Amino acid sequence: MRLLHTLALGLALACSTAHAQGFVALTGAGDHRQVVADGDSTYLLRGGGEIFQYAQGRWTQIDNSSGTASIAAANGVVYALKTDNNLYRYAFGGWTAHGGGISQIVAAGSNLFVLQTNSNV
Repeated sequence: MRLLHTLALGLALACSTAHAQGFVALTGAGDHRQVVADGDSTYLLRGGGEIFQYAQGRWTQIDNSSGTASIAAANGVVYALKTDNNLYRYAFGGWTAHGGGISQIVAAGSNLFVLQTNSNV
């Protein structure tokens, strides 16, 4: 049920800028690229590369830089893959670089899997 609510929340954010039936609209709603969830947090990647976290009933912007291609979340950590193929990790309120040469990321359970640009997993 939580997954359905999270997905519905993402769709509501993309379609509405007003509060409706328990959904919370994000200011400037419209260009949303990806929604991922982990535990009690939901993360939203906007078209401009900004990343927002929904936790404890409110949205907080955790990244305002451009160039984010995709995000993944696992075990309380969110990962951002940038368009330059570099990977960043957000935990404890800050971002750290975690390597490059990555073309795709996916989270499963407490694991993060990466597909490198040389086709290694």
